[in-house]
Amino acid sequence: MATKKYPSNNKVRYLRRSSRKKTLFKFVIPILLVVGLIYFVGQFGEGKSSEYQEYAIQINKLIRRSNETAKGFNELRMQTSIVSRAELKARLAQYYKDCADVKEDCALIRVPEELEKTHSCLELCFDMRARGMEDYQPAVFNALKDEDLEVASSQLSKALRRLALSDSAYGFFKEELEEFCKENSVDVSLLESEFLDDEFVYERTNVLAYLKQLKGTETLEITHGVAVVELSTNPKQTDFNSETKTAYLPGAENFVVVVTIENQGNQIENDIPVEATLKSEIEFEEQIKTARISSLAPGTREIITLQGLRPAGDGIVNLLVVTVGPLAGEKITTNNTREYKFVIR
Repeated sequence: MATKKYPSNNKVRYLRRSSRKKTLFKFVIPILLVVGLIYFVGQFGEGKSSEYQEYAIQINKLIRRSNETAKGFNELRMQTSIVSRAELKARLAQYYKDCADVKEDCALIRVPEELEKTHSCLELCFDMRARGMEDYQPAVFNALKDEDLEVASSQLSKALRRLALSDSAYGFFKEELEEFCKENSVDVSLLESEFLDDEFVYERTNVLAYLKQLKGTETLEITHGVAVVELSTNPKQTDFNSETKTAYLPGAENFVVVVTIENQGNQIENDIPVEATLKSEIEFEEQIKTARISSLAPGTREIITLQGLRPAGDGIVNLLVVTVGPLAGEKITTNNTREYKFVIR
C-alpha cells in the first residue's frame, strides 16, 4: 500500500488503489444480466412455440375424426336407394355419436390463453356438426311417414344448413390460428375440413329431390315389427341339456320371468301386448300373465318383468311361452314368440 507524508502536519496518509476485482464486476455483472435475459426470452419463446404446436396437434386429431365421419355421411347420402332402413338408422346414429364425442373432446383440450377467443370458433364448428346430425335423422324418418314433404324438407334443410355453417366456422378458425402462428414465427399446419361435399345441398330444391328419392326406395317403406330378443328367469338356470333343450333351475319361493322386447320396425309403436303362458306335463290348464308396453321407439328395447306364475316342481317338465304382439301390419311374426323348457329340481 502506498504512503504519502504531508509537511503541514507531518502525518502520514495511506492512498488506496482501486480494486481490480471491483472493476471487473462492474463489467461482468451487466453482461451476465443481458445474457440471462436473452436466454430467458429464448426459453420462454420456445416454450410458447411448443405450446402452440401441441395445441395444433390436438386439433388435427379431432379434425381427422370429424373428416372420417363426414366421409361416411356423404357416402350414405349417395346410397339411399340401396341401403336398408335398419342400416340407414344405425349409421346415422353412429355418425351423430361420433360428432358428439368430438364436441366433448374439444372441450377438454388445453387452450393457450392467447387463443381462447379463436378456439371458440372451433367449438362452434363441432357443436353445429353434432346438432346437425342430431336433427338429420328424425327429419329423414319424418319424411318416410309424411305424404306432404313440406315440413320434412324444412327440417332436413335446417339440419344440413347447420352442417354447412360448421364448415364456415372451421374455415374462420383455421385462418385465424394460422395467421396468429405466422405472426409469432410458429410453424403449424392444420388439416382441411368440409363436412358436406356439396355446399348447396341444404337448398330446398336439392332437399326435396333427395326426399323424393328416399320415399321411393322400397327398402325404406314403413315397417312394423317387434320381437322377443331375450328371455330369462329368476331363479336362473344352473344347467342345460342341449340334446333335449331343457334348462334346470333350483327351487325358489318366487318365480319371475324377465323378457326383453325390441322394436325392429321403423315406426313408434304404442300399447304393445306381451303375454307369458306356463304349462307342465301334469297341468293341462295354462297359467297366463300379461303386460303392455306403452310406447317403444324404433330400434329401442324394453325389459318386462312378469310375476305370479307357479311352475311344477319334483322334476316335472315345464314349458314357458312368451309372445309379443303381433302388431297391425306386421309382416314377420316368427320372432314374436320364444319358448323356454325347464325343470325345477
